[in-house]
Amino acid sequence: MVGRLLVCNYLAEPVHPTRAAFVVGKACGGAVVRNRLKRRLREIYRRFAQTRLIPGLQSVWIARQNAAPAEFATLREEMLRLYHKAGLITGTTADGER
Repeated sequence: MVGRLLVCNYLAEPVHPTRAAFVVGKACGGAVVRNRLKRRLREIYRRFAQTRLIPGLQSVWIARQNAAPAEFATLREEMLRLYHKAGLITGTTADGER
């Protein structure tokens, strides 16, 4: 799945635990910027997506270059929208509301 700020590759195998990995390349900025972006993405995953995903989903999120200056809320909307678009999130709308 490709979005304006993020790209997500995923594999659903019910026998494995639900996991996510986050990749932020040097094109996004220096180490401080990359680490901040990874922390934001991990927090969005923990708070809004982890408990609502289908069992066994393994996803890899790749931040695009224009994701670095994005606000937390914008990143959250993008991640949830892509999960919802792929049908990987249960019981929620694209904005995270039940």
